[in-house]
Amino acid sequence: MRVRVGFNVKDARILPEMGARVAFLADDKPSQESVPVGVTVPPAAVSGSGDQASLFVIQNGRAERRQVKLGARTAEGQIVLSGVSGGEAVAVSDLDKVTDGEKVQVNP
Repeated sequence: MRVRVGFNVKDARILPEMGARVAFLADDKPSQESVPVGVTVPPAAVSGSGDQASLFVIQNGRAERRQVKLGARTAEGQIVLSGVSGGEAVAVSDLDKVTDGEKVQVNP
């Protein structure tokens, strides 16, 4: 990529037609289009993958199985694009022992 650079203060060490190596740093704040849309959950909360993914949402002391659409997996966790809303509690352990509608105890 060819870039033209200007300087506010002239420096005698910099000559016309001189080459330079430049690195573009990322902004501290991600742009709106790079922010993933969805809810991030712990990867352990998700069963299955692709179109067959699901998780258990805990409502009123009961587990409710929900089909979800998965997005990317990031360092923060698994992004869920649809099927769960922000703020909902999800089961993250012993998923093989949980069934839809079963009473569950939430351990903070």
